[in-house]
Amino acid sequence: LEMLCDAGFGLHMLGHWVRERGAFTVEEALRKVTSLPATIYGIAGRGEIAPGKFADLFLFDPATVARGPKYVVHDLPGGAGRINTDGLGVHGVWVNGQRIVDADGIVESEDRPGTLLRELAA
Repeated sequence: LEMLCDAGFGLHMLGHWVRERGAFTVEEALRKVTSLPATIYGIAGRGEIAPGKFADLFLFDPATVARGPKYVVHDLPGGAGRINTDGLGVHGVWVNGQRIVDADGIVESEDRPGTLLRELAA
């Protein structure tokens, strides 16, 4: 983790592989970064929008979505550094129906939705 945090892979998929290269449709790319991993790893209630599922949503502009420049942040235990990248063309992220990101970045909140995954279905 201290060498690379590639949390921007979904942004790269949408910006590079969908918009720039045309290798996938938006729908195919979104399935590959949402419902497909949720199914493979057995993450119940995630990866699709349907009644009874968690309200995890991502609002983006297909014309501008991408990874921003990489930079180092020192927010790990002991002040250790990691590489980070901000999202471009992202207008909002909701977890369990609560907005956690807007166009300006992370929305400050005392209460964070979601849970830490400690195990996956076999």
